[in-house]
Amino acid sequence: MADFTLTPLLDEVRVLYADQPAVLAYLEEVRQDILGNIPLFRLGEGAKGEVEESSLLDVPITKRYRANLFVDNSQLQGAPVIVVERPSTLRLFGVVEYDVRYGVSVTDHTLVRSGTLHRANGGYLIVDAAGLIDDPDAWSGLKLALSQSVVRVESPDGHRLVRTMTPNPEPIPLKVKVVLIGLPDVFYTLHGMDEDFIKFFKVQVDFHTEVDRTPETEQAYSRFIRMLCQTETLLPFTAEATARVVEFGSRWVGDQDRLTAQFGHVADLVREADYWARQAGQDVVRRDDVLTALKKQRRRTGLLEELSLREILEDRLIVVTSGAQVGQVNALTVVSYGTSSYGVPSRVTARAYVGRGSVIDIHREIDLGGPIHTKGVLTLMGYFGGQYGLSRPLSMEASLSFEQVYEDVEGDSASCAELYALISAVSRIPLRQDLAVSGAVDQYGHVMAIGGVNEKIEGFFEVCRARGLTGTQGVIIPRANVKDLMLDDDVIEAVRDGAYHIYPVRSVDEGLALLTGKVAGRMDSEGHYPPDSVHGAVAARLEAFAKSDDDADRDDDAE
Repeated sequence: MADFTLTPLLDEVRVLYADQPAVLAYLEEVRQDILGNIPLFRLGEGAKGEVEESSLLDVPITKRYRANLFVDNSQLQGAPVIVVERPSTLRLFGVVEYDVRYGVSVTDHTLVRSGTLHRANGGYLIVDAAGLIDDPDAWSGLKLALSQSVVRVESPDGHRLVRTMTPNPEPIPLKVKVVLIGLPDVFYTLHGMDEDFIKFFKVQVDFHTEVDRTPETEQAYSRFIRMLCQTETLLPFTAEATARVVEFGSRWVGDQDRLTAQFGHVADLVREADYWARQAGQDVVRRDDVLTALKKQRRRTGLLEELSLREILEDRLIVVTSGAQVGQVNALTVVSYGTSSYGVPSRVTARAYVGRGSVIDIHREIDLGGPIHTKGVLTLMGYFGGQYGLSRPLSMEASLSFEQVYEDVEGDSASCAELYALISAVSRIPLRQDLAVSGAVDQYGHVMAIGGVNEKIEGFFEVCRARGLTGTQGVIIPRANVKDLMLDDDVIEAVRDGAYHIYPVRSVDEGLALLTGKVAGRMDSEGHYPPDSVHGAVAARLEAFAKSDDDADRDDDAE
């Protein structure tokens, strides 16, 4: 009777899978199992006693013949694309879960769960590569699956105190394209960690976080803003507001000709501008709303900048913004933390005296100077020797220091400022204190580009504005950084009104002329500088140092 009832039902399924021998064989096994366990279909647990070797821990009849839908792609159009943000062994390869029956952990075929490799089979699996470094077993398993072209369901028995009987599903043929995404350091780590890495991942693609600023990319920004507004029901942006967001994209990368491709930061600005527009009761987002959002963002993360400015205004940190002084100059530095950075001026001082031609970097002597900063100091020493020591040794000693800086000093962007301070200390020509300097220098006196130029300019501007703009204050920057200028609107307005100045220079001589009010001077055919020039004053003072040194040597010989 059971066989008579069961056969037509199974025949319907056999017709659907007539081309699948494995399925037909399974259906026959199901038929034989049902006919051998007919008492299980009777109502009541007592019926189990009629089945030989039956147990209360056996798979319930409600689950015994139930199909476990392992992967469902019935609604999918095209190849599957699966993204794994936190890859692990269980997420990639699936797992056999356990149930508790009568206090005992048991499992069956319905508790076999698929992994992302199963769901991506026949398509693409995109994996956060950093997670593979954190879970070496996941990397080993992925490598094995790709090499054997099969994927196995992993059992967690290895992590259990007591091993239990676990289903062992057949390996599934695997055909998948795996894409690893991550920072360059992750790629290099995996490459160095396993020599097989390059065998499986032969195609390396580098993505830049910046794009060229063109009419097409600006339009792409506009489309992104419009899409975001529609998706999140934000207020529409005016053309002026959109243009200001595009400017933010250039400011983020510090380049007039580039835009950031990190749209998460752009989206955050769009959402906050929408908020301030709604607070003002507007039905559109205007340029002023974007500016308000930017100011609020800076205000929220600007505590350290505010404290630094307060210390300068209270004269706890000495930064002079008027007059002229010998051997002292305002250098521009950048402080970075998290996603925020701000500029702060720092006083560089130099002293010069009779000696044997060396320059002491005080920060290097106490292990607070980084290697790049040390390189900058050694470079300016090369410039100094080539500029003034062609005919005789330099009879001079000098010392350089960042005053009131008690942490590590790194970078060569202050080498111009240090050179100006050294030249002033030797020549005794005072330098303007209403100008601040940033720029790297090579041994031939060329001024080279530096980073963080916008923050540096704005940092000195904030100090000058707090004390009162005089109309003579400003900064000296490398001409190569002009295209990087994406300044705050307040700075742009002050420059436009002549209250603040930005001087781009190509050479040390141009900077000296601005700081001293004198011509730097050119060497003539006999190797002499004009006596009324800056270089002439340095040469004359060095000559005096040399004479003093010679007199001291003669006195020692006489004794």
